[in-house]
Amino acid sequence: MKIAEGTGQELDRFNILAKSYGTVFNSLEWMRLFDGRVRHYGFYEDNGALVGGFSIYEEQRFGMSFYRNPPFTPRSDLSSR
Repeated sequence: MKIAEGTGQELDRFNILAKSYGTVFNSLEWMRLFDGRVRHYGFYEDNGALVGGFSIYEEQRFGMSFYRNPPFTPRSDLSSR
């Protein structure tokens, strides 16, 4: 199993997983409200199948990067298991 940042086609797979097993807070439509500050990471099995993931929000304070749940988002993780 590996964790990798989702881009391009992986984001489409992430969104399908989010709509099937997650809530509105997992969808890319919700995450797009945060002006590109959200990064999406997926959990991939050895065969490349996406089985879960999470999203984190990046913000700058005092010249440092901080990562946390996106604002107004109670949960940002999802799993198909």
